[in-house]
Formats: sequence, C-alpha cells, structure tokens
Amino acid sequence: MYISIWLIEMARKLPSSTQFDGFDVSFAQAPPAEWLPVSIHLHLHDCLLEPPDHMKGIYDIIHVQLFILLVPENDPAPVLRKLVKMLSSYHACLFLCF
Repeated sequence: MYISIWLIEMARKLPSSTQFDGFDVSFAQAPPAEWLPVSIHLHLHDCLLEPPDHMKGIYDIIHVQLFILLVPENDPAPVLRKLVKMLSSYHACLFLCF
C-alpha cells in the first residue's frame, strides 16, 4: 500500500501527462487498479533481481521506500547498482526512504 500512497500523492501534484510506474514483489497490499488514477501503473518486480531490459535507462525519478528492509547482509551496493541501471541519465534522481 505504501507504494500506491506515494504514487497517488505525486499524481495529484504533477501534470496529468506524467506517467507513474510502481513496482513491488506483490500486489497483496495494493488497491485495485480501477481505484488508481490512469497515470499510475503497478508492476511486479523484485529490486534484488536484475531489471529487465525494457526497464533499463527509462526513469527520471526512482523513489524507494522501506529500503532498509531490502538490503541483504547490510550491503546496499548491489541493490543500488540495479536501481541506477533503471535511471534515464545522470540528471535523474534516486530517492531513498529508509
């Protein structure tokens, strides 16, 4: 549900032409898709895994919540490297909320 809340808040504040993609390992806590604005799309993905090619280099902003729960062996570097591969350029932003 956390990912949906942040996306919904951002969708309210930014132009309707902005696209929002949310990723999680499960939709168990996500609201039904019909409750979400049309600019929000939810996808299944585990950030511990390599991102698929179609997700690499396309995002301007990546926002990660509860990141500390995802870090195996107290080493965030492997996860961060995978997330950075998804950013569109050096001008893109990665926001981490521990």
